[in-house]
Amino acid sequence: MKHPQTVTVYPEKNENKAAYLLWRSLRAALLTAGALIALMVIWNVDLKGLFVLPLGGAVTVLLGCIAGDYLGAKKNIYRAAAAVPWLVFLPVCFVTGNPLSGGMSWVNRLITRWNAAHEGGAALLPTTDLAGDIIAFTLLLTMLCALVSWLCTRGGRRGPVAVYCLIWVLIGLVGEAFSPLATALLLCGLLGEYTSCKAAYRTLHAGVMWAVTAVFLIGFALVLPAGNISAVDTLRENTEEGVHTLRYGEATLPEGDISKADILHETGEEMLTVQSGQKKSFYLRGFVGGDYEDGAWRAMPDAAYGGEQSGILKWLQDHNFDPLMQVSQYYSLSTSDSKPSENRVSVTVSGAERSYVYTPSSVSGTDWSGAFEEKDTRFNSFMLTGVHEYTFDERSGSRPSELTVAEAWVTDPVTDAQAAYCEAEEVYRDFVYDTYTAVEADLLPLLQSMFWDNYESRTDGVYSAVRRVRDVLEWQAAYTDSPEAAPVGTDPIRWFLTKSHSGNAVQYASAAVQALRAHGIPARYVEGYYAPAERIASGDTTLTGQDAHAWAEVYFDGVGWLPIDTTPGYYYDAVTLRDMVDTPDNVHKTAALEDSRIDVSPVTKPGNNSGPFTDPVGTAINAANLLLGIAAALVLLLTVLFLLFEIARGVIYMTEIKKFRSAKNQERILFLGRKILCYLRLWNIEASIGWNTAEVDAAIVNAFPNIEPGSYTRVCELLEKAVYGGIALEVYEERTVQSFLEHLVTTNKNTSFKTRFKLHYSGLLYPWFARAQKAQLTD
Repeated sequence: MKHPQTVTVYPEKNENKAAYLLWRSLRAALLTAGALIALMVIWNVDLKGLFVLPLGGAVTVLLGCIAGDYLGAKKNIYRAAAAVPWLVFLPVCFVTGNPLSGGMSWVNRLITRWNAAHEGGAALLPTTDLAGDIIAFTLLLTMLCALVSWLCTRGGRRGPVAVYCLIWVLIGLVGEAFSPLATALLLCGLLGEYTSCKAAYRTLHAGVMWAVTAVFLIGFALVLPAGNISAVDTLRENTEEGVHTLRYGEATLPEGDISKADILHETGEEMLTVQSGQKKSFYLRGFVGGDYEDGAWRAMPDAAYGGEQSGILKWLQDHNFDPLMQVSQYYSLSTSDSKPSENRVSVTVSGAERSYVYTPSSVSGTDWSGAFEEKDTRFNSFMLTGVHEYTFDERSGSRPSELTVAEAWVTDPVTDAQAAYCEAEEVYRDFVYDTYTAVEADLLPLLQSMFWDNYESRTDGVYSAVRRVRDVLEWQAAYTDSPEAAPVGTDPIRWFLTKSHSGNAVQYASAAVQALRAHGIPARYVEGYYAPAERIASGDTTLTGQDAHAWAEVYFDGVGWLPIDTTPGYYYDAVTLRDMVDTPDNVHKTAALEDSRIDVSPVTKPGNNSGPFTDPVGTAINAANLLLGIAAALVLLLTVLFLLFEIARGVIYMTEIKKFRSAKNQERILFLGRKILCYLRLWNIEASIGWNTAEVDAAIVNAFPNIEPGSYTRVCELLEKAVYGGIALEVYEERTVQSFLEHLVTTNKNTSFKTRFKLHYSGLLYPWFARAQKAQLTD
């Protein structure tokens, strides 16, 4: 017959001190070894010869702690033994080198690995990688890790141990230096804490199970390579994608992946509802791609904002220049009689992905909360489920962007505000030309020969270049809503221009951006939703998946980023544009639409708008991916909640121990009495001191076979003696109360999970009903 597992309320050291110290030192050694290996992997395996001294320091610290515990319970003896290694190694540490400089070198190694893996632009700390500094820092850090490991393994502190392990695993993941062996050792130490967190759990069966698990984990880790593991990266990516989908909804745009261009108009579901006070077209920006690699656009990497450009966005902010509101700021400083007036626009997000805050390039001010600026590209949401409704102001004209010509004050400012704007704009313009004119090297010869070899330079700048790009694309390609995907290994832009000769807005915009860049014009790729002027009227304008669109944004010197469309059906022909040049740029209010001398509505956009395209297989795959993402998000959420619960439980547990041991006799008995009543309630046994003692005693005996009849009655008598009689209990009497309390947390294989959960987290549940029990014991 298997004996039930008894959980002691306040576990003390095992009577066999040698076995207790051996088991504790093994767990501490596993945690320390895991931290040391993680540190080695981050530095580099070529430096492992330098870790002999730090390893000796860590071992000595552990031996000092073990000796202090073994020699006696007096704190002075313990502290003296634990301090000896520090007195020996600290001088060695500072003689060898500068630990602070070594720590900065270690941080630089993390930053360098991160920048290399993610093209980040984080700046390095000012220091040099000297071997002596590295040894000094590593010695100090490993000694600290050994001390922390020893302290964490005292008294079953699972919460701190879990946090300690999590920190080292996260450091490895962030530093792109994930070590399976280090993770396995840390996990073995953590499992050891779970196995022995209570004194009665240190049994032969539990030890054998732990040993088998530890051997399996370490053996499995030894066959895995250190560094980046595809399974870990995939899990991380799937988890991030699942959490993102759970928060903001499923992605409705290709988001720069040209191979997914066919999903642009895949659905006819409602995406956005727009209400504007003026009648004009809007390009509502969502995804912005500045870097082209492996056939896909992606956000401009952090590295573009580092190096010589480090701190540029902060400098612009300090000079009251915001790249995302530059167009509106330019118009607000205009001295022209036809200066655009400010317009208020409201947007309600329904089916579109809610991580983006969809705004035009002419946005001037916002009154929403929960959004932030993603560098100089777009607005993003940081709310839990995204921004659902928002309002913004914008300032722009109604004519196409290619007709924009900077006013004279841009080169010859008149007012102080104009001068300040021009100074900041010149700095940002240099950054734009350095950053947004890079062309894929393999595409450059093709783009040059196709678009610019026979191009005669003209004086009308961007307008002429855009017309050239549109003309070439009209000659080379035809529009289709379902473009053919490029073969594996073939660049999709090259395939579009030379083989398939057909595509939708994704291909047209991608080719236009690369072509304009090849001509030295800064451009970037943008996806979002297009609202034509003829649909912006009084009331709400509903945009569906059929209004999803991709276009190029071109930087106009002195003005800012403006949308340029090269997709057939979305732009005006040359004759109409020439007529517009001579027409005042009048913007009509939607409340009283007036006839204009020129029809400012583009021609009908191409494509089949009969309804959404349905693909049963694709729908099933999307549903499966969504379920996997939700599952990953739930796993991550449960893990975070588990760590938080364990940390909170550990804090409450240690606080109770401290208060209990420092309390007087009567206060301790009062505390034990409350705990007994609370635990009985967790077992669904209603009890109160002196009330129906015989019935409660019988119920307890029925629920706990290992509690003898009359035990509860005896405990009640002792509690009444101490609480109501004011008589201090003898030591053996207090032990009787404690022993009874320990039996109340007894579990066996038949105990339900719900009851186990309540017992395990009794410290968190206790405050909810402890006040009532306190009243019973103090009345």
